[in-house]
Amino acid sequence: MNWLKNIELHRWLEYGLILIFLVAGIFIAFGNEYSVLNWFQTDDAFYYFKVAQNIVEGKGSTFDGINLTNGYHPLWLIVCLPVFVLARWDLVLPLRIIILISVSLGAISSVFLFRMLRLIIEEKIAFLITILWAFSLPYFRNNMMGGMETGISAFFIILLWYRTVVLNQKDTINLRDILTVGIIAVFTFLSRLDNIFLVLLAGVWIWVRWWQPVKKTALNRERWMWRLQTGFAYFLPVTVVLFAYLGINSLIFGTAMPISSQVKVWWETLGWTVYGARLYTYIEYIYEYLLPTTRGVGPWSLVTEHIHSAAKVFWARQGREFTFEPLVLTYGGIGLVLALIILPGYKRFLKISGRLGLFPFLAGCMLHSIYYFWRDSYHLRAWYWVSENLFLLLFLGILLSTLISYFRKIRFSNEVILLGVSIFAVFTLVDFGSWIADKTYPELYSVPHYYQKQEQLIRAAIPPDAVISAIGSGSIGYFMPDYQVVNLDGLVNSVEYFEQLKSGTAIEFLAEMNVEYIIGKEYLVTKARPYAENFSNYIEYYGNYEVESDIWSIWKVASPP
Repeated sequence: MNWLKNIELHRWLEYGLILIFLVAGIFIAFGNEYSVLNWFQTDDAFYYFKVAQNIVEGKGSTFDGINLTNGYHPLWLIVCLPVFVLARWDLVLPLRIIILISVSLGAISSVFLFRMLRLIIEEKIAFLITILWAFSLPYFRNNMMGGMETGISAFFIILLWYRTVVLNQKDTINLRDILTVGIIAVFTFLSRLDNIFLVLLAGVWIWVRWWQPVKKTALNRERWMWRLQTGFAYFLPVTVVLFAYLGINSLIFGTAMPISSQVKVWWETLGWTVYGARLYTYIEYIYEYLLPTTRGVGPWSLVTEHIHSAAKVFWARQGREFTFEPLVLTYGGIGLVLALIILPGYKRFLKISGRLGLFPFLAGCMLHSIYYFWRDSYHLRAWYWVSENLFLLLFLGILLSTLISYFRKIRFSNEVILLGVSIFAVFTLVDFGSWIADKTYPELYSVPHYYQKQEQLIRAAIPPDAVISAIGSGSIGYFMPDYQVVNLDGLVNSVEYFEQLKSGTAIEFLAEMNVEYIIGKEYLVTKARPYAENFSNYIEYYGNYEVESDIWSIWKVASPP
């Protein structure tokens, strides 16, 4: 057992991270059925699962079994394919495996994050930041839970930046080193397409860092050849895969970009919808960017929501509403506090930030978030903002490292910091463990899950083998394979359906598919754009059902004239 004594502390910390993840994953994945289903708290995950199931059964890239769709990010779908071969025998078993895959990705990405941080900052602070990423509930729920592409996207974002940091710390490199990072960049892009901004900035950082060849006596021609080679080594794989993806999409689906993103951008052209209202001024954009947004979850919401809540209370006590001037004063005050922390040790702050690539990372995040607001994309979700959430932790790590450097000469400061980190880690893990236990307690969750209740009620109301169209149809389509379920909002439907939805003739498309029933919230289908103008004149109220205070209506579809 002498080999145990030779393992360094950071290796024990990594093993501990992996062990906690695996125990938690196994505890849930092989627990009661309610806990398994409760892991997938967004209906959107089942779009992936149903499309994957249809592909492996030979029906093609389709949600409803007929219409081809590309409304997904490709790498996560590829991961799902072998898993959902099992869905033909058991619909819950693949979900258990997806949980294990998700926590495994979380475990490995946490290890890579820890390794990256400890290259740059103190091991204690690196461990604290990693604990926050891995086990604080806001991060865990967003990054690991839900069954979306978030876990694999987070994994490749961290891996890409880790390998880029390592590459840029070297004294010498070769083109193979850069090519390796370029290949990781390809997977980062495929895991979530809007990661392209971070991929771009990682490449720019590498290119700037290695602009001059290692050989100092190189001729001018050799210098420019080196610059071209380094650029091609990183960007060529990404460029080839990008254009291949766009070309394949255009050839097979009739559109280069995912149909889901096009639908959300189109909602903006409608003016006001239940998904949000159009923005007209720069002030409105600033409000939406910094405050809780009407479009969904904003890019910095992990921090801004808390700032917003505290600021509202503070300014209310001053007898003022939290409008534009208090907003500027609030964030100006926060900026002043940060400046007071950073300025005394700004050289250290800049040095650490430079080694970690904080500024290129921030530039990638800014391009990413501005892209969504510039396009006026609606229905923004928490899982869009993995890179922004990671940036907040990277910045916190550098800030803490700068702050503790001021106390190094104080006696017992190292022990006090270690004690503080240990207490925080224990508190976070206890909170995480109690939450996991609460989520999986069998006696509490012996009742049917929301998805199961909905399935039972729909089956009781609608005859077998009927063709149904529904808003938010992921779980319905997955758990009711004997019904044909067509996606009504168009996120995982075809280009043809999207065009008819825009023209107000979607009812004709549904009629051609023999859709007999529409399911959705009453105000969505009968009063809100774009559904009211498409369907309200051609549907007849049939009934409703209630699931955990949610009331869903059912309409029978009449043939269009």
